[in-house]
Amino acid sequence: SGYYKLAMFYWDKAYRDPLLTDAQKLAFAQKGLDAVDKALALKPDYFEAVIFKGLLMREKAKATPDPRLRQQYLDEAVALAKQGQDLRKQAEAAREALSRRMVDLLESMSDGFVSVDRQWRYQAVNRKAGEMLGRDAAGLIGKPIWTEFPEAVGQPFQRACERAMNEGLPAVMEEYHAPWDKWFENRIHPTSDGISIFFTDITERVRTANAVRESEERLRLALQAANQGLYDLDLRTGDAVVSPEYARMLGWEPEEFHETNASWRERLHPDDQASVSRVFEDYLAGRRSDYRVEFRQRTKNGSWKWILSLGQVQERDAQGQPVRML
Repeated sequence: SGYYKLAMFYWDKAYRDPLLTDAQKLAFAQKGLDAVDKALALKPDYFEAVIFKGLLMREKAKATPDPRLRQQYLDEAVALAKQGQDLRKQAEAAREALSRRMVDLLESMSDGFVSVDRQWRYQAVNRKAGEMLGRDAAGLIGKPIWTEFPEAVGQPFQRACERAMNEGLPAVMEEYHAPWDKWFENRIHPTSDGISIFFTDITERVRTANAVRESEERLRLALQAANQGLYDLDLRTGDAVVSPEYARMLGWEPEEFHETNASWRERLHPDDQASVSRVFEDYLAGRRSDYRVEFRQRTKNGSWKWILSLGQVQERDAQGQPVRML
């Protein structure tokens, strides 16, 4: 703090200036003590300040002509030195305990973690990182990341790390690592002495997402080839998401068509409304096992088209009431 720096200035004057009289040294020592007391008022466990206060008290004792006061100040200096050492030990013990907790936390993580210094050398590598990298975690300490994994040089991952290191810009990125045929999510954070990287193997997640996209594309192509439409109806709101083929069957372009349960009912042929509504309500109430019904729908140009509609409840709420139908 500013008070601590001021106290150091006064101590330097009282201890090092050979031209000062004892009275001047005493005055500087007292000013230093006043400054360090202000620093301690802000941070009572500031052990450096307590030790420094003992040094100032010793200089005050040396400059005090009264033997009784001199001894009193010396005793206080000794007590302050002991208090400062005790606080130092407590602080070191607290740091060690925190360090152990941090190590335990990092070692128990399901994510890989590494820290790299400004020379791009590994400072820390947790157990999971070693497993994911296929390397001995301890054996990586002190080694340059780009020497150990040269295949990453010139890749987006390296560029993101350099931006974090040089510009202090954090990054979250997904990248495919071809040598291992794996996908990783990397979370890169700048630190005071380098960067920290948390990474997760997301290979299965990416493969699942790709499989879902491929399945959706196959379904879309199948529906398109068969001229069949698909609807996803929210039974609570009446809003529906429909496939492009659904809209085109009724003469609409997908971007200009918005389906709701109310709009669907309004487009039913008057002669079909009662029977279709009965089948729909009976199915939702559980009075029939399937939803299969034929009806006429009014198209965009006003003509009527016969539709065969099939559906099934896909989701129910906690009370067992249907909330979603496909």
